[in-house]
Amino acid sequence: MPEPLGFDATGCEILSFMEGDVPHDTPAWLWAPPLLAQIAHALRQFHDATVSFESNEARWQLTPRMPHEVICHNDFAPYNTVFINGQFAALIDFDTCAPGPRIWDIAYTAYRFIPLLPAAGEIDDDSGCECAPMPWNEQMTRLLDFLRAYAGETPELHYAVDAVLAQTARRLEALAAFSNAAAEHTQRPELARHARMYRAHAAWLRQRATEHAGQYLQHSPP
Repeated sequence: MPEPLGFDATGCEILSFMEGDVPHDTPAWLWAPPLLAQIAHALRQFHDATVSFESNEARWQLTPRMPHEVICHNDFAPYNTVFINGQFAALIDFDTCAPGPRIWDIAYTAYRFIPLLPAAGEIDDDSGCECAPMPWNEQMTRLLDFLRAYAGETPELHYAVDAVLAQTARRLEALAAFSNAAAEHTQRPELARHARMYRAHAAWLRQRATEHAGQYLQHSPP
């Protein structure tokens, strides 16, 4: 992670520079199975490091969510990660951090790194939806691998597939509401298109969650 170095004369925060590449264009190497395990371990490490953080006096850009288990990054995605020679090197961009449950962060990270996306033509809306680079059965294999890597040897952190899919849908609905509000405030129509995409993906994931009820059911938070 970048090291905080203070503030400049204008009040802007100064952080150490992280060497490496940020894969905005989601290249094919991003879906390598060993890399998925690295992402899961990095998310778990970040969460574990924040368990004891006293956040009572802190102010957050996003509204904290209950239960306050950890500090959620809230945007753990390829565009906020740094890689060196195809290996995970750093997590960046912490402005949307806020307290919340682990599964809230797990859900969005899975959405971006599995990735949990419909196939081309599977859903019908006008948002220009992102499409899956792999079939659904492969997405499920990757999701199971991701959840196992995150949980490690901690049984209570083995989350159910259907719980993660349902939580991902809730996460995307919240993101759609945030994007719509931002679109109105900034007059940027592309944010409204993003909101439509997130809502379409959320509806699709809710259907998928019902199809996988009880799968890998070891721990299913409320």
